[in-house]
Amino acid sequence: MSPEAPKAKSFADILQQNQEFIAHLQTLQDDMGAQLTENAKELELVKHQLEAKQQELDELQNAQLQWAMDRQALLEQHESLKKGHLSLQQSHDRTQVEVGRLKDDVARAKTRDQERTVERQMRGVMPAEPPGQPFAAHLRIGKVVDLARQALRLGLGRADHRAQYRKNERLLGRSAFGRGQGLQIGIECLRGGL
Repeated sequence: MSPEAPKAKSFADILQQNQEFIAHLQTLQDDMGAQLTENAKELELVKHQLEAKQQELDELQNAQLQWAMDRQALLEQHESLKKGHLSLQQSHDRTQVEVGRLKDDVARAKTRDQERTVERQMRGVMPAEPPGQPFAAHLRIGKVVDLARQALRLGLGRADHRAQYRKNERLLGRSAFGRGQGLQIGIECLRGGL
């Protein structure tokens, strides 16, 4: 058996086959054109969506940048207010100390004024004692005091009653002792005693 040889096709069969092939190609071309048009429309739609998203992104970035600048301005303002508050607190503390000092000064001045008022009133009520006159002379017991002092060997001196109350209060004096000399105090015991 030998292979059969293909039959020769007629010209009309070839022409018809070519026309079917061209019609098929034309259909494929029309389908591809429709798909390309549809893809172009989808691409245009995606392009518009991408532009809208890009615009949203730009607006968000601008808003974020504005927020960051506003935040930085607020932080700087906060720091400035903290420094101002600290300065005001220190000033307030200094003022409170000054007010306390002034209140103390006013209290001392009131006390001095009251003391002076009482002094003036006391000068008007109490007669001034003549200087150098001992208090015991008024009671006529000076001799009894002298006798008791000698008998008990107490070195009591006479009191210095001034003519005016607090007359010599603010007088400055010099010590009888020189530098480095100490004050010696002795106590006498009673003899024949207890």
